[in-house]
Amino acid sequence: MKKRYLKQLLVGFVTVFSLITLIACGSQEKKMSFQRIDQNLQYDLRLTYYYKGDIVTKQTTNSFWSYKTLGATKKEDVKDRIDKASQMYQNIEGIKEKVTYEEKGVKETVEINFNKVDFDKLATLPGMYTDKNTRKSKKVSMKASKELLTSKGFKEITDGKFEKLK
Repeated sequence: MKKRYLKQLLVGFVTVFSLITLIACGSQEKKMSFQRIDQNLQYDLRLTYYYKGDIVTKQTTNSFWSYKTLGATKKEDVKDRIDKASQMYQNIEGIKEKVTYEEKGVKETVEINFNKVDFDKLATLPGMYTDKNTRKSKKVSMKASKELLTSKGFKEITDGKFEKLK
């Protein structure tokens, strides 16, 4: 009887331990990256999504746009327009955005924390896409994001090796 009790206790312990392990592994944040690059027009868009299950928690975007792509030849031709768009991103909780002007183009970094951002404000920003379901649910689907990006010519980067502009 004592052996049977110990065996049941051991099985119970193993079951609880396995359940805790499965829950911990299932809730770990994963990441998925995408890139769209054009060597002729000289632009490079890199998006990285951090997600749990199918829910995106954070997105980072690193973009480079050549002045040529923006219809310009130098910084002064686009600075006012870019700065005006950049200003719209400032002071919105859950969003960090920065623009840097370089010799050949403009670099922009954007980080969105979807646990903190106001989805209605997000929808008003230039270059942002959110559908009615996303704004209503306040959640971004990783599956839907991947489908949208691949339909727009983005390629998933699985090895962390982004193509570089030449």
